[in-house]
Amino acid sequence: MPKRGLSDLLAGNADVDEVVVHDRATGVDVIPVGTGTQDVTDFLASERMRTLIEKLRGHYDYIVLDAAPLLPVIDALTLASIVDKVLMVVEWGRTPRDTVFEALNVLRPEAHRIAGVVLNKVDPKQASGYGYGYGYGYGG
Repeated sequence: MPKRGLSDLLAGNADVDEVVVHDRATGVDVIPVGTGTQDVTDFLASERMRTLIEKLRGHYDYIVLDAAPLLPVIDALTLASIVDKVLMVVEWGRTPRDTVFEALNVLRPEAHRIAGVVLNKVDPKQASGYGYGYGYGYGG
């Protein structure tokens, strides 16, 4: 049976304390996605979502929302309008450069919220020729 979570909160079928899962190893609290809904984008854009974020801000130093990729669905763009900062994650060697530029263009209305871009799954052997002009770079 799926664990109740965010979708249940936003549908009004659960309270925060019923869905928060605490990971003892990391000390991190997580709210799973929940039992699902057909109207995910509507829920994410709802006043309930804004109210939930405000409530969580009173209890946590940081709230991290993991969203679907920006371009195929609108969920991430919807969330970008209600969060403090956006961190875009780009997969090394897989995400085409044009896609990154298109995603940044889609985020343009929320550009002031972009905190940065993370390049993940970097192959240090392939990246060894890249430097940053400040004496830093990947060893190889």
